[in-house]
Amino acid sequence: MTGYCCTQSACIYGVWDSSIHQCKHLSKENDIGQRICLISKDILEAEKMKGEPYPMFDSGCSSTLFNTARDEVIKKLTKKEVVMKRNICHPADLGKSSG
Repeated sequence: MTGYCCTQSACIYGVWDSSIHQCKHLSKENDIGQRICLISKDILEAEKMKGEPYPMFDSGCSSTLFNTARDEVIKKLTKKEVVMKRNICHPADLGKSSG
């Protein structure tokens, strides 16, 4: 999740902060640019009690066009996955000396 939607408008639970042009409940970016809703647990609990889930919440980004934040996170996740795969030792290589 990039929180892109939360930088465009606040949801029915959110509070818009015009000074930073985003919902005030949106977290800061992590190392790859992902952000989360800081009140997501409260929202999910409220929705469970209501019995009618808010359909857009926590379902992934549907704003794929012109969403450069999403593109950057995907790029970084893909790069991170490749690096992790390169660093994984194959079980057949265990116990072999490197030279």
